[in-house]
Amino acid sequence: MSKDVQGKRSVPNSGVPACLALFGLPFLIIGVGFLYQSLTLFWMYFQSDSWVKTPAIIINAELKDHYGDEGEKTYSIDAKYEYDWKGKKMKGNRVLIESGSSSGFQEKNEMYKLLIEHRNSGEPFLALVNPKKPEQSLLFRRITTGMLIMPLGGGVFAIVGGFLVIGTLWSKWSTSRRQKRFSIDSERPWRAEGLWNDFTAHGKTSGNLVILWLVSLFVASFVGAFVVGLRSDPNAPLWAIILIGSFSLFPIFLMAYSSYLSLRLFKYGAPSLQLSQVPIVVGQKFSGVMTVKKRIFPEKGVKVTLLCTRTQTTGSGEDSVTTTDEVCKKTETVYADLVKGGSDRSAIPFSFIIPPDLPERNIDTNPKYEWKILAEAATPGIDFFAEFEIPVYIVTDPTMVETRV
Repeated sequence: MSKDVQGKRSVPNSGVPACLALFGLPFLIIGVGFLYQSLTLFWMYFQSDSWVKTPAIIINAELKDHYGDEGEKTYSIDAKYEYDWKGKKMKGNRVLIESGSSSGFQEKNEMYKLLIEHRNSGEPFLALVNPKKPEQSLLFRRITTGMLIMPLGGGVFAIVGGFLVIGTLWSKWSTSRRQKRFSIDSERPWRAEGLWNDFTAHGKTSGNLVILWLVSLFVASFVGAFVVGLRSDPNAPLWAIILIGSFSLFPIFLMAYSSYLSLRLFKYGAPSLQLSQVPIVVGQKFSGVMTVKKRIFPEKGVKVTLLCTRTQTTGSGEDSVTTTDEVCKKTETVYADLVKGGSDRSAIPFSFIIPPDLPERNIDTNPKYEWKILAEAATPGIDFFAEFEIPVYIVTDPTMVETRV
């Protein structure tokens, strides 16, 4: 919410443009399609471990060249073979689990030469036959380049598309709620936010942690499927091991960071901030008390920071650049704790004066302005940290300010 030239606050904007959801939908569909296809291939890979090795006669084999739009060269193997299953002659043409072309010439060439040797000599080649569906067979049970690239690319497409679609829908929904609240009382935009009911601000840890864990588990399970596949394939190429090993570091980092935040939440609980008034007025003093379910040893001091940031985006499309800088930053170290005695809780009081001539909270325009309270303390084990959004606004009518009784 911002003020126009007459001093009236404007209605919150419509949030993220709806076209972003339409832009992200093809990415999401393509990504899900690639993921489904790759999961089907990996399911066949795991299932084929129990298939029956059956002598097959190679009738024909051919190594084919393929050229992409930019001139890149890839290779595939076509083959035809016959095998007997319980007295019935069957025909097959699947060479690998993934039948597409790839740039791995050496690997494809070695398989091709082996098939040609068996064709010329007439010696049977041991094919793998699905005992439940004997018409389903393959010659080589290997993880190919395409099996690795397809789900990685599909995962990127699905994540980008899902982020655009879900993020846009969420933005539209939340903005619609804010616009409805703002229309009820346009002179009190802090009520449209719905974040400071009962003069209380809540830390961001819990909500962000749930999202982080979901992303961590998705990425871990996604990469884990490749790790299991490589471990069960003695012929897995070194480059594939290195590639998947490198990707494995990312979910490990996410899981470690999620575990750290979870331990911090378990140790301190979800902190809250009790405000003396709503809104906090530019140019005036306000006070607050941060409550923590675990004592944080304030004799070592709790650093409390009042922070105002400006986030501005310039340019558009691929040329857009977003920068965030500090408009105001004030820090004090608090040694007091309002909770006395042997209680295991803490209540850390603080107060600040908001400097005059500073912008009010405004998350609907470019640049965007946000006001926060940050609190941190060095403690035994995991250090304490909390972050709260606070309602700092320009108010000309003192009767609009509500104070805690």
